[in-house]
Amino acid sequence: MNQAVGIRAIAVNFPERLRTNDYWKKNYPGFLAELEQKNQKVRLFDNDSQENINWVQAVKPYREDIFRGTLERRVLAEGETSISLECGAIQKVLQASKLEINDVDLLISCAMFSEQLVIGNATLIARELGFRGVAWNLNTSCAGALSALSNAVALVQNQNFNRVLVSLSCNYSKHVEYTNSFSFTVGDGAAAFIVEKSEEGQGLIHSYSTNTYDTCDVVYPKFTVDSSGQPRTLITVNKETVKYATSLFVKYFQKCCTQVLIESKIKIEEIDFFICFAAAAGYADFCALELNISKSKTIDIFPMYANISCVSVIAALYHAAELKKIQQDDLVMIYSHGFSGSSVASIMRWGDVALGPAPTPSENLIATLVGAR
Repeated sequence: MNQAVGIRAIAVNFPERLRTNDYWKKNYPGFLAELEQKNQKVRLFDNDSQENINWVQAVKPYREDIFRGTLERRVLAEGETSISLECGAIQKVLQASKLEINDVDLLISCAMFSEQLVIGNATLIARELGFRGVAWNLNTSCAGALSALSNAVALVQNQNFNRVLVSLSCNYSKHVEYTNSFSFTVGDGAAAFIVEKSEEGQGLIHSYSTNTYDTCDVVYPKFTVDSSGQPRTLITVNKETVKYATSLFVKYFQKCCTQVLIESKIKIEEIDFFICFAAAAGYADFCALELNISKSKTIDIFPMYANISCVSVIAALYHAAELKKIQQDDLVMIYSHGFSGSSVASIMRWGDVALGPAPTPSENLIATLVGAR
């Protein structure tokens, strides 16, 4: 039997700047009016090809909401970067677990997107924190957290490393124009977790993953330069292929969740809590309906953070644990998908997991100024 290995500590780190829907209402009223006139509301939810009844029911409350169910987003302030966010998350998780940075053997960084066009954040974080161990980058788009978890567990079980630190960041606000309605549904943030040996029976039990090659043309990067001549990557949504996003959401969810249950020989009734990637409004409700489980067994962080890519499932896991929705020895199932990447479903038995400090409540955050980016 493999050595039990799993998450032993989690922390989250979010910018102190908040952007609510009022930002667009005050800064871009003409843009909103144009969207209304062109009937471009919640394009993702109005896919003519959608046939899944559970999806239709879950997103119905948001069909007429031009902001697609998002209430607020955390966004980078001037001078903040994905590296500073990841470093903050790392420092918090180390403090929670009472470790120093060089008590870790391997650092895996998953950044969506990295601060440099070619090089990921791992070695830049190592330089910032004085980390002398091994530093790798892992990129499988929004499913990076669960892919990194599976890899970290395998490396510890095989005795390649004793302790692995995974850091995650999302800096969407730097890569989406605010006159693109996609900006309504994305935000920034970071998280970090530590993987090491766990008590017998606890930790990661099984994962199932598949690549998502048929999503490669849905969202893609567009390279340009900013006003100062610096290279910039913009997220671009293909208006034709995005029409099929709903069916792809459903397809990967069904495949991964079905397979991880079959292969682990665990029944859905045995799962105590479920975490899903909050990619869109209503997605958590869809997952509950599709699995035929109570909504009380899920958590939806989308309204408060929007889509934060690879950070999302770990932030949801953190909040579920912080709210005592997850107890020690609970079976937890986690699902995440990444376009042009992977979709992953994992099952773990929750152990004695240290938690970093709770993020600042939104009412105490700095509001984004009218006219500010």
